[in-house]
Amino acid sequence: MNNKRLLAFATASILAMGSFYTQVDATEVELQQDKRVAQAVQTYNQEVKKEQAVIDALDMQFGWDFALELGKFGTAEEGFRMAGTQASKDAAAYIYNTFESFGYDPEYYEFPVVEWNYYGASLEVEGHEALSLPVVPFVNTPATPEGGLEAEVVYIGHGTKAELEGVDLTGKIALLDMDVDQMLWHNNAALQARLHGAEAVILYYTTYYGTDESGEAGFVGDWSGRRIDIPVLSIPQKYGKQLAKLAEEKTITATLSSNVTMNEDGTGRNVVTKIEGSKFPDEYVVVVAHHDAFYTSMQDDSLPVGMMMTLAKAMDEVGYQPERSLLFVTTDAEETGDIDTFYDWMMGSWRMINDKIQEWNGKIVNAHILEMIGMKGAEELGFRAPDIMYPFAMSVIDGYQPVGVPKDYLGVDNFITTSSDEWSFSYFGIPTTRTRNEVKADEVYHTALDNEAHADFDLFTDNVILQAKMLLRLDQAALLPYDLATIADKYILKLDEEVLAARGIDTSLQNAAVAFSKEADKLYTQSLQIKALYDQAQAKGKDLKLINEQLMTYNEAMRKVSETVIRGTQYVGLDQVLTQTEYYQNLPGIYEEAILSLKAGDGKTMLEDFDIDSDERGQYAQGYMEYMEYPVWINAYRECFEPESKSYKFNWVENILLKYYDIYQPLMSIQDKVEAGDTDFTYEIEALATVKNDVQRRLELACGEDTAMWEKAMTQLPVALSTTLIQTLNQLMQ
Repeated sequence: MNNKRLLAFATASILAMGSFYTQVDATEVELQQDKRVAQAVQTYNQEVKKEQAVIDALDMQFGWDFALELGKFGTAEEGFRMAGTQASKDAAAYIYNTFESFGYDPEYYEFPVVEWNYYGASLEVEGHEALSLPVVPFVNTPATPEGGLEAEVVYIGHGTKAELEGVDLTGKIALLDMDVDQMLWHNNAALQARLHGAEAVILYYTTYYGTDESGEAGFVGDWSGRRIDIPVLSIPQKYGKQLAKLAEEKTITATLSSNVTMNEDGTGRNVVTKIEGSKFPDEYVVVVAHHDAFYTSMQDDSLPVGMMMTLAKAMDEVGYQPERSLLFVTTDAEETGDIDTFYDWMMGSWRMINDKIQEWNGKIVNAHILEMIGMKGAEELGFRAPDIMYPFAMSVIDGYQPVGVPKDYLGVDNFITTSSDEWSFSYFGIPTTRTRNEVKADEVYHTALDNEAHADFDLFTDNVILQAKMLLRLDQAALLPYDLATIADKYILKLDEEVLAARGIDTSLQNAAVAFSKEADKLYTQSLQIKALYDQAQAKGKDLKLINEQLMTYNEAMRKVSETVIRGTQYVGLDQVLTQTEYYQNLPGIYEEAILSLKAGDGKTMLEDFDIDSDERGQYAQGYMEYMEYPVWINAYRECFEPESKSYKFNWVENILLKYYDIYQPLMSIQDKVEAGDTDFTYEIEALATVKNDVQRRLELACGEDTAMWEKAMTQLPVALSTTLIQTLNQLMQ
């Protein structure tokens, strides 16, 4: 699962804090994070026991061939091993048996899913039977009637509300080109056509996805939102444009066939392999890749599974005994596994971690996700890491000499999204890392072109080596390499002191976050000291039994405080991660200014100035009003409008979904009145005032919750224990 709309989150942190809150600029913040990265590189960028032996044993061809074999499991000629299907179960069995062949003891984890089987699809245009028009249905859409659906094909452009005004599609097949900037996701475009009577929808993507220059990439993806009762199929750009041209030139009739079945009582199957740790068996490092897939899917996610198997095989061959327990997990239903919900992906990891949380809670050191690697032409290599793991991830790539790609491909992306299995772990406050997102991969992502011809063996090789280094160094890092200060620094930077004061919020929140940041920074420095002393003592053969016991206590405390701050700073608006105070703090003022303009009878100024969208926060609800009819706009954001509702399946955003507001009709009403010269905005003022009051209430609640969170995290920091460890190690070295 890639990002629907990948935004580069700005790096920021703070430093130079006194006993009270002081606003600082992003440059200072970035310098502070860079300092911690430099310290991490100096401390952790060291080869560990058996690292080179494992790397020398990595059989890249084995991993590559494994990925190719995995891609052969499918329900259709094009592939497709969707959640719960026999194809996905066969893929799980292949993985299970391979782990067994290495001498490991895997097990299955099973869970409920919606099983959607795709067997084949076709499109024939009357009078143009020789024209090849490959189509593939979107997941969880229904089949056509037996014998296919025969109907007129009508091209409707992007399918926006302006393009569909007065258009009757009753009994017809709607053809549209999908623009993510206008319709957000294909379920919304299809629903809009359905509201105008369409009996089926065929669409092709023109932005972000399926944009390979050949025009042969037909993108399909998860079905987010309420289910639809008509077939919806994807067609590659090249053929979609051909069909659109025919439909614009004259009336055409086509026969559309989509052969699918759905079982709402399906069973997904993960594969879990545990290798017991020798020193810290109750601390887990989890490595995750998913084995379900659209098409044959080399990058997403056959190659990452092949990477996992390559690592496991090499560890077995050299007799690598991990210090922490390693969990190799392949998940089903990462792509999709539910219906009638916006959040229909990550079901395999989400349901597993929910079931296992009592067993695993407090034990997982890090979840490392293998996802979307090896795209030919991609220029990204490395990791994706949120703040807590960012310095350590940077230390792993530092000095690495790529085997088959240029060195300037190396990097670490410093953010997290909700678009892959990392989020299931992060939701519970577990630190995560991930393979780096390859931007170019979007061109063939979830298309038939995600195949061997579009994969890069050299990039795969470099990725395997880097993941091995990450895994082994994290396994043998006696002290957890967490940076807890930066996450607080960035939080503080996002607070607007003047805005909060204007809203009647005192400085308790800022002061609590600043106090935590200062202590967390002190702890980070002490952790580096402990690591250096520990390494010296180990090199001199000192008895570290007592130290290791103290380290287990220390590491447990670090996991507890990381859980507190991760869970307390990640809320979700649509599928972007941000803090709740950051989201709510500016909204009351925006609504107040709008109300003042309306009270003055100036609707034109209100419309010009009113803007609740944000590039930084990935919020575009207002912008989509221009293109979506009201029922479609509501469907696009429905859970966000009612985050406390019990009628929706919130899956992995329960209790952390940010509130959106239904202002579609008031804004459209203001627009109509401005055009008509009407200056009476009584209804609109009341509607916006209701929103303003609720936003103010939620802001106050958010500030209170965040203050309590930082205060709790402060009490959890093991600063005293770190001081004791330094003293004990110094004594041991004397």
